[in-house]
Amino acid sequence: MKLCLVIYEKKLDALLRNIDLNMLTEVRLDFSNFKDQEIAIIFRHSKNLIATFRENNRTTNEQRIQSLKVAIQNGAAYVDIDLDTPKKDKEELLELAKKHHCKTIISHHNYIETPDIKELSKICKQIQSYSPDIMKIITKTDSVNDLKNLMALYAFFDDIIALGIGNLGGISRVIALAYNAPFIFTFSKTKYKLANGQISQKILEKLGRIFKGV
Repeated sequence: MKLCLVIYEKKLDALLRNIDLNMLTEVRLDFSNFKDQEIAIIFRHSKNLIATFRENNRTTNEQRIQSLKVAIQNGAAYVDIDLDTPKKDKEELLELAKKHHCKTIISHHNYIETPDIKELSKICKQIQSYSPDIMKIITKTDSVNDLKNLMALYAFFDDIIALGIGNLGGISRVIALAYNAPFIFTFSKTKYKLANGQISQKILEKLGRIFKGV
């Protein structure tokens, strides 16, 4: 079982204090306005960090790409690249990651619904065309049918993280844990819970022990 903590802070010193050096940790750069020099400090601080910068209305695409480049160049273990990123930027980030031995995640988020399995598979094949180390699919899961469609991806694709948000998001994460997803995103402090359906580190660790029969 591999868990990934998610953290974000607006101030550099607070962020550095909350990085667990012993755990894989996703740093959400989209919650801050860190300068390049500060991003370099963050990703030199630990070799277990995922660089993520989600699209928002406060930053330009150029700013997001530049921040991810700096993270890669300064030791990010993974970079999370959104599938909707312009192709030229996506390919540039993938090439830079390869050069710096940084693993890649290409992700797709649908905050409105869970498409049917045919559409989800189409999205996964599109992601596969870029040969990332891991593909990540996040969808809104409010019904059992949503959950079935999303979890079916584990039967058809390797190296995939498929997780739900919404009413059945929590169940999707338990199933992903049982299906041995590359890692499950979690939080150690309630303030870092970003989506309905996320489960705390403490509970996931307990579930992991149950699945192992410990």
